[in-house]
Amino acid sequence: MKENLEKVKLLARDLRNGKEFPRSPRETLGGYVLAARAVDKCRAVL
Repeated sequence: MKENLEKVKLLARDLRNGKEFPRSPRETLGGYVLAARAVDKCRAVL
């Protein structure tokens, strides 16, 4: 479990500080367009 959490922290951006922005809608994640941006936006809400 701890290994997975560390991997997520490396991949996920911290959007709460205002210094980083969500990824481009054209960037792919796992072969899906918009997936990376959707993850960033959802994480920002949480």
